[in-house]
Amino acid sequence: MSPALKTIVLFHRLELTNLYVDIGRHLGDRMKIIHLAYSDHEVDLLRRSGVEGPIVHFKDEVRALWRELPVPDPGLLQQIDDTIIEQTQGAFTLNGAIQSDRGFVSLDNEECLRLAAAYYRFWDRFVAENGVDYVIHETPSLLFNVIAAIILAKYGGQYLYNIMVPSEAGSLQYLSMHGFDFSCDDIDRAIGQVGSGEIAVDADRCARFIAEYRKDLSVFLGSSISRNANLPRLFAGSVRNRLHLALNRRKFDRHVDNVDYWDLRRNVAGQKLSNLIAYRSGIDFDDFDPSVPYYFYGFQLEPEAGVYYQGHGLYMNQVKLIQNIAAQLPAGTVLYVKDHPHDHGYREAVDYRRLTQVPNIRLLPSHIPARQLIQKAQGVMTITGTAGFEAILMGKTVFAFGKTFYSACPLVVPIRNIRDLREQVYMRRGRQYDDAREIFPFVMAFLAASRPGLIDYYGGRSTKYGVDLDENARKIADMLVEKALGTP
Repeated sequence: MSPALKTIVLFHRLELTNLYVDIGRHLGDRMKIIHLAYSDHEVDLLRRSGVEGPIVHFKDEVRALWRELPVPDPGLLQQIDDTIIEQTQGAFTLNGAIQSDRGFVSLDNEECLRLAAAYYRFWDRFVAENGVDYVIHETPSLLFNVIAAIILAKYGGQYLYNIMVPSEAGSLQYLSMHGFDFSCDDIDRAIGQVGSGEIAVDADRCARFIAEYRKDLSVFLGSSISRNANLPRLFAGSVRNRLHLALNRRKFDRHVDNVDYWDLRRNVAGQKLSNLIAYRSGIDFDDFDPSVPYYFYGFQLEPEAGVYYQGHGLYMNQVKLIQNIAAQLPAGTVLYVKDHPHDHGYREAVDYRRLTQVPNIRLLPSHIPARQLIQKAQGVMTITGTAGFEAILMGKTVFAFGKTFYSACPLVVPIRNIRDLREQVYMRRGRQYDDAREIFPFVMAFLAASRPGLIDYYGGRSTKYGVDLDENARKIADMLVEKALGTP
């Protein structure tokens, strides 16, 4: 008797719908597919793409549950809290998970609890009734998908998501992750196989990968960079956004559509315009001097999963984290800080002013490639940023405040409490990893675990890389089937 098909939910939201429609077609009859659409927009995209049969409408389901739960029962809230604590190994409580959702800022406490209860009820019933084995979506960045990851774990399934990672020359690679805590079974398995000799370390391949990476100082996924500093254009965009808000304010329910409502109100163009003007009039960026002993911290984008949920909600105030890091560095060293290059102008000038008031912090412009700063650094500080992986490949110690795909590398020092940083930094003063062979086993495991493909579809990026999107979807579908069959 052939084994029962595994059930996968393709959770469609925005541009991911374009990828998942193609993935579903290539999955064919190898897995049982359930289409879950985030909103009317995704339902329309699915129908226009030729998807027939039932489509579960996420927002409609949540809206119905919202009406059924005018006041969440204390027993239900206790159940949700207990489940979150258990499945996150104490990293989150219900209140902590709510705090990390950017869309909940317009809700009061009772509304937050009521909406969280609706999410919980939906996922608990949906996963149990449909025997769901996998949900594939974006990284856990909002409460509705964090609870999905928690419920999947509760029933023995997996919430899957993919992240783009640095790759060998001429290729695009991603890693398949799962769960609320950004676990990567493929890397864990490959590390074990390298250690046992099942995967041989290809020294030439590892050396070539590291050498290519060290000589290329470009920004990872640089085509995603947004450096629109044209003030008249931003002013026009701000006016358009205000008009759009006035016309569409009533279109969104601030409860069920909370993140969309939040995004509509924030007027990105207007914020950038204000911030860029403030930068020019009140922020003095420093010059980079590699001769000064220094450590490096690269801001991660906010509000994003890497800071909010991946950092377990502890480091949402990166400015305060940076101040605390600078306070624990050895005398005579400075902390170079620069913002993320992918969205120039998103951060308020007051954040920079607070940093420039700290004597041993040097604030650099965001366009400087992180690798240029890592080259001479005595160590790199990050929550979960790509700069940490770049630092590994350049032989630098990484002090990481969160868990991510490179956490298992021996050059990474996990920091669970900011008060532990000083001791760890002082223990490693002057330590250099000049022999790249020390990291060959980890690099080999990383290369073995990485999959060929493109998953960076947001913002129209899927058309910027010149790949065959149908073939790309086939590769990702094959990966999902391998996972379902347990044949990596």
